[in-house]
Amino acid sequence: MPSTFTDDLKHMVKDAASGARDRLTAIQGGVQPTLLKMRALPAATKKKIRRRRRGGGVLGLGLAVRGGKSPRWSASRTAQASGPAM
Repeated sequence: MPSTFTDDLKHMVKDAASGARDRLTAIQGGVQPTLLKMRALPAATKKKIRRRRRGGGVLGLGLAVRGGKSPRWSASRTAQASGPAM
């Protein structure tokens, strides 16, 4: 019996779901040892890491806010200041 479109679609979705499940399991397996290592660090080291993360967040936020402003001299203002184009 020939396969139908819906049968092919069911198999494709099932394969995609199993592949995603395998990848998620592999990621979780890699994260767990890292979390255990972080918990084993001394309190002073954890505090330094938190401070640096906060500093990076403040820097990123500052750059994001600064990047939203328009430049002081736009292209149209510089063209007007230099005179008419020939």
